[in-house]
Order: sequence, then C-alpha cells, then structure tokens
Amino acid sequence: MLSLVSRCVRPLVAPVRCIYTIDRGWKPRVDLTQLQDDITSVRENTARRGLTVDLDRVIAEYKKYLVLRKELEDLKQLNRDLTAEAKKIEDPAEKKAFAANKTRPLRKKIEGAEGRVGIADTIYRQRSSSIPNVTSPHSPVGGYDQARLLEHIGERPVFHFQPAGHRSLCERHGVLKVASNGLLGSPNTAYLRGVGALLQVALSNYVLQALVAKGLEAVRPPDALRTQVTKAFGRCSPGEYDLHSMHGGTGTALTDLVLSDSGTKQLAAMFACSGRYPYRLPQKSACLTHCFRKALPAAADLFSQSQYSTVEMFGVVGPNLEASQAMLSEFTQLQRGILESLGLHARVLEMPTEELFYSAYRKINTEVWMPSCKRYCSVGTTAANHTDFLARRFQIYVGRFFPHRHEISEREFCHTVSGTVMSIPSVICAVLEAHQSEDGSVRVPECLRPFLGGQSVLVPPETNASNDSP
Repeated sequence: MLSLVSRCVRPLVAPVRCIYTIDRGWKPRVDLTQLQDDITSVRENTARRGLTVDLDRVIAEYKKYLVLRKELEDLKQLNRDLTAEAKKIEDPAEKKAFAANKTRPLRKKIEGAEGRVGIADTIYRQRSSSIPNVTSPHSPVGGYDQARLLEHIGERPVFHFQPAGHRSLCERHGVLKVASNGLLGSPNTAYLRGVGALLQVALSNYVLQALVAKGLEAVRPPDALRTQVTKAFGRCSPGEYDLHSMHGGTGTALTDLVLSDSGTKQLAAMFACSGRYPYRLPQKSACLTHCFRKALPAAADLFSQSQYSTVEMFGVVGPNLEASQAMLSEFTQLQRGILESLGLHARVLEMPTEELFYSAYRKINTEVWMPSCKRYCSVGTTAANHTDFLARRFQIYVGRFFPHRHEISEREFCHTVSGTVMSIPSVICAVLEAHQSEDGSVRVPECLRPFLGGQSVLVPPETNASNDSP
C-alpha cells in the first residue's frame, strides 16, 4: 500500500517535484491497461520478441480478480452500514441478537472473500509477469544476428607477433589459482591472485571514481535481496529465478532471500523501499556489486566464474520518453569514455527484439575486441531504457508536493534506465590481451597506474626471476 510522504527533508516554500515510493510490504504492480484496450498490439510486441504468452488467460484471471475484489468491497460496505445501524440499538439483548444474526456471519464472509481475493491476486500477478515491456522502434526485429552496428570505439590493436590468449596470459602472470581441492563447490572455481587481485581493485576504484566525477552517487548495496524484487523485473529466461537461496529454515528472516545476479536490482529496490523522504529528479547511482549465478564454471578462466564483480548504474528520471532516452545516451557515453581510457577497441550494438530483457524498452550492448581470437566478445557492458515498466512494479512515481497543505498531486510514474559498465573479470582479460608485449609483459593503461602504485608495466613472475639470477 502506498505510503505518501507528508514532509520533505527540509521545509520548502514552493511546490517541488519529487519521487515518492512505497512501504516495505509492497507487491509488484503490473499495468494491464494496454492489454485490455489494445490486445492486438500486445500480441505483436510479444511475437517480435520471440515470446509465447497466453494473453487471453491473463485477461481472464485479471477480470476474475476484479470481480472478487468488487464483491469484497460490497461486503465491507455492508459491514460498515450494519455497524452504524448497531450503534443506534440501545437494548443490550437486541444488540447482542443483531450481532449474532447479522454482524458476525458477515465478518466470516469477509474473511473468506479476502482469502479468495488474495489467491486471485497472486495468480493474475504471476500470469501477467510474463508480459514484457513495449519495444522501441529503434530495435531490429529478430535474434542476435540482426543486431545493428551503431559505432566503433577506439582503434583496433595491431601486433607484429601472434598475440596470446587471456588464459595463457593469466597463467603466465599467476592471475588465477584454481581451487583443485573442491572446497569452493566446483573444480573450475578460482581465486584471483597477485596481478589479478590488484587489477580488480584498480578497475573498481577507477570506474567508480570516474562515475562519481560525472555526477553519479556511489552506493554499496547488499548482495542479498528478496525474491519479489527479482520478480518485479519480469522473467528474463526460464531459469531466471533459479538463484542462490539463503536458506535459514521456515519462519526465519532468510526464508525469502536470494543472492543477486545483478546490482541493478538492488539499486531499483533502493528507491522502492526508501519510502520516507522525497528525492529530486533526476537520480543517478553507481555501485560495485558481487553477482552470483548457479551455473558452474565451464572452464578455469575469468569469463566463466559463478561469482564475479560488476560496476552498475541506475537512473530515475521524469515520466517522459525523451528524458529516459537522454539518460540512456548519457550512460552509453560514460561506458564509451571508460573503455576508451582503458585503450580498448569495441563496437556498440543496437540489440534486436529477441535479445531484450523483459523490462527493457531498448537495449544497447558494447562488445570488446579480443585480439587472440580476432572477434568481439561481451564484457558485460550494456545499457537499457525501461521506460515506466519498473517504476510501475516498484511504485516509484513523481508528484508535486505542497508542504503547507501536506498534499501530493499530479502523480505520474517515473522512467528508469540501467547500465552495466563492465564485468570486471572480463575486462581484466581484455586489458591483458590488448596491451600485451611479445615477451609476455603487459602495459598498464595510464588511467589505472595511480591505483597500482604508479606501475606502468606488468612483468611475468618468471621474467623477474630470470633478471634476478646471476
């Protein structure tokens, strides 16, 4: 239930347009207006995304929910009328008989009706969660092979020798230590060591400082979240909800907690669960987060670990498409600037309809060139415009607040934008490959040197050992 803010952080003398959110006991809300008004366009949208959704069943369940809710409201109104009538009865015996014959039976009916409404509400929400966001006309129709090239970033590196792959470079520099004893759950799970650990810390600090310098607020969110937060994003794949559960036993605080697979979810939940004070628009946040996935590592390399770190961005803007598209462009420019400063060559793609998240209206991916395999690879860099899809589910809306009257008016749902700057282990691989030398050393990008004690070249351990020998 919405909890309206009755005051701002500081007294204000003029109406201020702010964000208002909900209390902790929220449920994701789905907008079914378009589905009821124009089911044909919704069918076409789901077909363009390559999805199969039983829209007729969704509408039927929603109508059933509305009928049951109307019956419950009628019963509650009748209960209020009977309560008012009972207050007028002065004779105790007559009042007791009135309660036994009318008031109490009606309250039992209300309890039963509330149970039926709760079940119908859960069913229609589950069914409607399979309906994706509307799709941008900019998005090509089809699968990955239909992605449209928008631009290239940086210059492709040229080598006068056969460049080594990231696995070879990681092994030579002692970046990884594979957990061969199986104590970490999988034979291919690995530790980041030496240069690898230092590069992860350097990249994390550099990227976060670069984003803060551009006006984003740094956030360190918790790694655990409740399942309803994940469900509010819609279904991304059949196994999307198959996350690591934090089992604490029935009735404990850990029963409904999972480990997150994306920091965007925690940043969105930060606005949905704050619900006490208004925020000024726009809001832009950045975070370093740990991501977890149940898939076991396919190989002992940085690209396929089940736990990894990412730097994420999340923005909340006014309730119009122009503002959210402008923030999407801003996020992609931030991503471009960071990859360029790392000396990486990449391409920017307009992702097709079948590659979009359920919540995404438009999605832009950036893939980095890997010299060893001579192709572009994903390093997790992506940005998406969610329009008001997430704001409706998290109940984040704007309203004009009048402090002297304690009123909120002109409520509209915000637009939200998300972006993953990078998956840090993947970018470590890209940096090692792009800046390698024939002797196996790696030139450190200038932007990372302040975070590595001024070190400009990473030398393999065996090279250091040979230089020290007599």
